[in-house]
Amino acid sequence: MKNIVNEFLQDKTPIIVGISTNKDAWGNELFRLFLKNGYKPVPVSRSCEEIEGIHSFTSINEIPQQSLNLIISVPPREAEKILLGAEKGKIKSAWFAFGSKPKNIAQIASEKGIEIIYGYCPMMFLNRKGIHKFHYLIKSLFTS
Repeated sequence: MKNIVNEFLQDKTPIIVGISTNKDAWGNELFRLFLKNGYKPVPVSRSCEEIEGIHSFTSINEIPQQSLNLIISVPPREAEKILLGAEKGKIKSAWFAFGSKPKNIAQIASEKGIEIIYGYCPMMFLNRKGIHKFHYLIKSLFTS
């Protein structure tokens, strides 16, 4: 799993699905953390036209480039619809926030050729302070 995470983090333009009008929402905090770490994240939201002055897409299919790396922070049913509605080959990998992973993700991933990441919070890798540092250390001890 660590190799997939490291490869994901090499992409400096990750797509963050689940940006909210609530500036304190987890997806919005994650978006700002990616910005702070030198990334150029691309926001996707049905309710928010922009975040931090950056245009937000309403669908991943609107994003011109292919082979996207997504961080998904929406309920599982919505995540499933997003993945199933994506053009084949549009998504390279999908990193699920806690509580976002659909139950049938293995089947969807197989059909769409998507690498899946879950069980790790991106903040563990971008913000190794406080609780995020602790989570990173614990995960490092028990996973390869």
